[in-house]
Amino acid sequence: MNNPIKIGTRNSPLALWQANFIAQKLEQNGLKTELVPITSTGDKILHKSLAKIGSKGVFTQDLEAMLDKGEIHIAVHSAKDIPTQTNQYQIIAFTHREMVQDVILSHDPNALQRESVKIGTSATRRIGFVKHYFPNARQVEVRGNLQTRLKKLEDQHCDALILAFAGVKRIEKESFIIKHLPIDTFVPPAGQGSIGIQAHIHLPSELTMAIRSHINDPISETCITLERALLSELGGGCSIPIFAHAMVLNERQQIKFTAGIISLDGQEMIKNEVQGPLSATHQILHQMVEELEQNGVLQLLTKVKNQL
Repeated sequence: MNNPIKIGTRNSPLALWQANFIAQKLEQNGLKTELVPITSTGDKILHKSLAKIGSKGVFTQDLEAMLDKGEIHIAVHSAKDIPTQTNQYQIIAFTHREMVQDVILSHDPNALQRESVKIGTSATRRIGFVKHYFPNARQVEVRGNLQTRLKKLEDQHCDALILAFAGVKRIEKESFIIKHLPIDTFVPPAGQGSIGIQAHIHLPSELTMAIRSHINDPISETCITLERALLSELGGGCSIPIFAHAMVLNERQQIKFTAGIISLDGQEMIKNEVQGPLSATHQILHQMVEELEQNGVLQLLTKVKNQL
C-alpha cells in the first residue's frame, strides 16, 4: 500500500499516545501512517455521566462514522471503550496488555486516611466498589479525559482519583499514585489495559492481515474476547457496573476468569470465578454465564439498569 494508513483517534493526550504507539509499530514494519484526530461526543459532553447520555459507543461512534465514509482505515481505542455490538465493524487487533489494575492518585500520600475522603470517579463499577470497600469515602462525579480529571484533582474538586494504571503510565503520571488496587477485589472491566484496533468489515483483507500481524497479541486477544463475550451475553455496556477479567496462568496454560456485577450503592455484589484450559474459552464462558445466572445476576442487572 503506497498511500498512508489513516488512523482515526480521539484528540486527548492519552488517545494520541495510543495512536502514535500504533503508528510507530506499523512504520517500524514499513507501513506509512497518518493520524486523523477528532473530538468525540464523549469528550464534548462533560456535564452528564456516561450512564445518563447512553454510553454505548459514546467514545467510538464518531470514528465509526469516519470508517463508514472511508475517511480513515482504522480507529484506535482503549479496548474497554469499544462496544460489544460492532455491526459492520470488526476488531482486527488487541495490543499486548498493560497491567490491568485500577490505581488511586492524589497529591496527598495520606489522602485515604482522611475522614470522608472525596474520591473522584464517574464509572459505575468504580462507584460501586468505592462504596463497598471505602464506606466512609464520598464519591465525587468526575468526567472527561485524564487531563481534565487530573485538573479537577489539582483544583481540589476531589481528594483522590481512581484511574486505570495503563492510562496513568502512558501519560507519565505514575508519581501521583498512592495505592494500587488489587484486581481480586477491584476487578477490572472487560478490555482494560489494551488498545483495540477497529476497522470496517470491508477493509481489504491484505491490509487487515498486515496490521494484525504487526499489532495483535494472541494471549491478550483470547482473554479480552472472552471478557467481551460475557458483556455481550449479559447485555452490559460501559455504564453498567459489570466487571470481567481473564488471565492466563502460564505454568498450566489455564485461564482464570473472574466476573460479576456490583450494585450502584455497593451493597450487593455477585462475583464468580471459573478456571479452564486456554483452548476451552467457549466452555468457560458458558459455565460463567450459567453460574452467574444461578446466583441472580440478571435480577441485579435489571435493578441496576432501572436505577440509571
